Amino acid sequence: VDFANLQVAAAGPDLQTTEKTPVAFTGTVTDPNPGNGSNFTRAWTALSPTGATVATGNGAVFNFTPTDDGVYRVLFTVT
Repeated sequence: VDFANLQVAAAGPDLQTTEKTPVAFTGTVTDPNPGNGSNFTRAWTALSPTGATVATGNGAVFNFTPTDDGVYRVLFTVT
């Protein structure tokens, strides 16, 4: 399959937990052209229900603990 030389990133499935219980995400990157070197930087940001940043991290695995009930967003950025 030709991905037009685009890299594909995935943060894993949506997760559910209760407040004060840690959650772990594992991000994957698929490079359709590994001959480019596949030297990626992975960054994570967890956002509270109000949109405030509550945790950040780097690497393939990211853990954070929601401090209150609500829907949190976790962003996985690969550059």
